[in-house]
Amino acid sequence: MKQDDSSQVLLEEVDEPVFAEPWEAHAFALAVKLHEQGNFSWTEWSEYLSKEISGSAPVSAGENPSDYYQLWYQALEQLVLSKGIINSEELVDRQHALKSESDHPEH
Repeated sequence: MKQDDSSQVLLEEVDEPVFAEPWEAHAFALAVKLHEQGNFSWTEWSEYLSKEISGSAPVSAGENPSDYYQLWYQALEQLVLSKGIINSEELVDRQHALKSESDHPEH
């Protein structure tokens, strides 16, 4: 099977990490995994993300890139709550668990 050279070019052009923090990668991966499991369509996802972005203050070039992933995370929260994938109590419990993990990372 022939490898597509365009993917190699894209990888070579990226000279900095795609995610600034581990939680950003986690939020991204979680959205992808929930979609792959059939919990929502990409159209639904893009509608929720667009709503979060349009309701936020504009982000200028050079500002904190985590701002985008914060909107990504907020959109994901709203989507999973609206679809009944998780309820508010479970969401708060998971947020506390993640906060605890980030405050006490294993070495």
